Amino acid sequence: MKKELLVAAMGMASLTPGCVKTGGESTPSSDPQGTGLTASSKVDIDKLLKRLADKPVPTKLEMGAMCYDMAMPPERAEYVCPACGGKTIHVMKMPSFDWNAPAVAITDYRGLVSQLRKLGLDAQLDETGLCSACRKENQTGLFFCVTIKGKTVRNELRNLNDLRKLIAFVQGDLVWKGEQDMEHPLKPELPSIRQLLGVKE
Repeated sequence: MKKELLVAAMGMASLTPGCVKTGGESTPSSDPQGTGLTASSKVDIDKLLKRLADKPVPTKLEMGAMCYDMAMPPERAEYVCPACGGKTIHVMKMPSFDWNAPAVAITDYRGLVSQLRKLGLDAQLDETGLCSACRKENQTGLFFCVTIKGKTVRNELRNLNDLRKLIAFVQGDLVWKGEQDMEHPLKPELPSIRQLLGVKE
C-alpha cells in the first residue's frame, strides 16, 4: 500500500550519509579509455575558482523569457525510488507549492547531475530522503554528493538553481541561467559553490 509523506521544508539537515548512483549511469570515476584520469580529476576546481574570483562581474545580462503559461500545480506527486523500486506519494503543501520540490522535479534534478557527470565532475544524488522505505527517521530532502581528490562531501540542495550554478561554474562561464533562462552573475555565488563542492577558501 502506498504510503503518504507530507513534503517537508527543504531546510532540514541530515547527518546520515547516503550518496548513491541513480538513473543507471556508469560510474564517473571509471577510466574506460585508459587516460589515467578519474572524473573528479578532470575538473580543475582550484583553477576554475581562481578564474571566477579574478574576473569582473558581467554587467550585460539577458533577461530571458518574460511571459509564460503557469500550469496548475499537482495535489500530489508519485516518487519511484531507484534503489528499492518502492513508490511514495508526496502530498503537496498548498498554497506554498514549489515547482522545485524534489518529488515534483526529480527528473530535472537527475538530468542536471547527469550533465555535471558528463562535464567530468564525480557527482551523485542522494534520494533516500524521498523514499518512505529507504529514508531514515526525520530525514527528508534531496542531497548532492561530490568526490574531489578522494574526499566526498554531501550537502542538501535548496533548489534546481544550485545545480545550474555548478554547471555554469564547471563550464567556465561567468553567468548562470535560472528560470526562463534569465542570466545572473556567477561570481557572487562563489560561497555557495565552495560549500557544495566542499572547498574552503
